[in-house]
Amino acid sequence: MTINPISKAMKEHYAGTFAEHGCSSMGVDWGEHEDRAHLRHQKIADVIDTQDKTFSILDAGCGYGAFLEYLNTSGNQYENIEFTGIDLVSDMIEMGQSNHPNAEFICADILQHDFAGKQFDYVVCNGILTQKLTANDENMTHFMRQLVKRMFSLCDKGIVFNTMSSYVNFKADNLFYNDPLELLNWVMKEVSPHVKLNHAYPLYEYMIYAYTDDAVSK
Repeated sequence: MTINPISKAMKEHYAGTFAEHGCSSMGVDWGEHEDRAHLRHQKIADVIDTQDKTFSILDAGCGYGAFLEYLNTSGNQYENIEFTGIDLVSDMIEMGQSNHPNAEFICADILQHDFAGKQFDYVVCNGILTQKLTANDENMTHFMRQLVKRMFSLCDKGIVFNTMSSYVNFKADNLFYNDPLELLNWVMKEVSPHVKLNHAYPLYEYMIYAYTDDAVSK
């Protein structure tokens, strides 16, 4: 099955960074600061209801499973995590499956993969929507909207994703910046009215959380 040009470019890019740097922040092109990767994982995990000790989660663009490693070492507060990771880079998927044999790692495009009706409590995406590489803003925005809607269609409780903030004084050509108010408005209109936005952590990005009706009415 043919993947779209943006997914193809990302697959090639991250295959290269992983081949060069392995299981590290550099390996997923987040720079050399591991503490920033830890902070992102912490903010992504905020989508999980604090009362949930057992839950299922789908990590879109999971890489080698760094987020699962974070969940497994965050104070042992979770009793059982049914983790599924999906990524286009086969070497990352093989490493993740080897390191976490009790989890499921899928080498596929989330936009095309058939989950055979399976739903997940939470669907998370960390990093895919911060890069655009050589794509233009229009095509990347279309890709983002497809991805976010796909994530929400697979969740029973909520999703979270991050993107670069437009509130910066410098922009890199390869990064994908979004006005937080405009993006929040789109999510509320097209995905779910039950949202949170976190722009209050010291990186040039933000997180958007969107929840299902059932999650907020319990």
